[in-house]
Amino acid sequence: MRVAKLNIFSANKIKVNELNSQSRDKNILKQLSTSMVLKLLSIGLSLFLVSFLISKLGAEKYGVWSTLLTILQWLSLMDIGIGSGLRNKLSAALAKNRLFEAKRYVSTAYFAMAIFGIGAIIIVTPLFYLFNWNKVFNTQIVSNGELRIVVMTFIYCMIIYVVLALINQILIAVQRNSLTSVILIIGNTLFIILLVVFFHGRPVSLIMTAVLYSSSLLIAILIVSVLFFTEYTYLKPGIKYFKKSKVSSILNLGLKFFLMQIISIIVFCTDNIIISNILGPKLVTVYAVPFLIFNNIGYLMNMLMTPFFASYTEAYTKGDIEWMQKKIELMCKLLIPIIFFILLVVYFCDEIIKIWIKEPIVMPKGLPLLMGVYAIIYTWNNIFAYVLNGIGKLRLSMYLSIVTAVINIPLAIFLTINMKMGLNGIVLSNLICLGLGTITSPIQVYYFIFSKNKNPKYERLLQ
Repeated sequence: MRVAKLNIFSANKIKVNELNSQSRDKNILKQLSTSMVLKLLSIGLSLFLVSFLISKLGAEKYGVWSTLLTILQWLSLMDIGIGSGLRNKLSAALAKNRLFEAKRYVSTAYFAMAIFGIGAIIIVTPLFYLFNWNKVFNTQIVSNGELRIVVMTFIYCMIIYVVLALINQILIAVQRNSLTSVILIIGNTLFIILLVVFFHGRPVSLIMTAVLYSSSLLIAILIVSVLFFTEYTYLKPGIKYFKKSKVSSILNLGLKFFLMQIISIIVFCTDNIIISNILGPKLVTVYAVPFLIFNNIGYLMNMLMTPFFASYTEAYTKGDIEWMQKKIELMCKLLIPIIFFILLVVYFCDEIIKIWIKEPIVMPKGLPLLMGVYAIIYTWNNIFAYVLNGIGKLRLSMYLSIVTAVINIPLAIFLTINMKMGLNGIVLSNLICLGLGTITSPIQVYYFIFSKNKNPKYERLLQ
């Protein structure tokens, strides 16, 4: 058997420019069925890791680890919009069968990201010695020197990972998004194996945990990148295909995505930092465990919507608006059973945690309900956000995101301390911020996709 036949990217290849309503639906169903299996496996591995690390590290050290993972989430979005801009530009180029232009976009994006990564490493290196990391994480269980090494390991590896992570956006653009989960599956599987090998019968250290986790992710993304470009040779990047004008083309759209990503970090990824500093690292675990349950529900719904991202771009480029209307209506109908499922999870949340963690976690009254409402609104907003992001109508969303960024942290602190709401105040703050887009996004989608009456005044306002 030839090695090429073992390549996971060899099967189900499609020509994006030849897609029509029927073939587009057929491909989406393939992506969904594959994605369902792969993402359930990925979630299972993640849940196992949470339980395993809590038992090995203890509640306070795991709180530090969870905060470190929050920093990782921040860094994974720090591509200044190059990845998001590439995804939309590449989708449009492939829809028009402009393969050489597509290769230029890929090559330009990788080169620009490499330069950005080198600059980021130079800038952040002195900063590691300016902070008292015990104060940052509000813990004395780990020394300042050890925390510095852990943070340095994480950040250096994640900067490299962010450069290589362009492959995720390329997979979405070629409408093979289901295979983005392969990176996490390989990475987490390798991480679990290394944890068992290195820590069998030994105490678990944060430094080695960070090294093993970072190394596992880098090896996984390198494997997937090599396999992809071996099969999709027409997109394989090369320095000779770099074109300066393509940088501005990618960033013109990408910077809008980047600003919204930064604001998303402020709204949703600072929770652990605020909790750690105001309420203590132990309560990070109390918050993170139920949040992971409800976040995974949103993750599963996103799994259903992700194949539509590039398809919306491709269909909009070709003018297939009727297909887009049907799919948006379908997503709204699918939300109804999701709501009932979330309410069931809210009701049985304590039992689910006992089965999963096998250790008691005392949650504030009302926390599961607030997180359930958060999951519902988050999913509703994403139905329309995928459409607007796919067709590049980002300006109004960007302005609303700026308002959200300004009010989120002060509001969270006010509700947590002044209103004495504790962890519930953190979730309520996120709910209020999410509410800003709950009404405006559906209006935008209705105007651009469903309305037949176009007005230049509304066009500018709703862009």
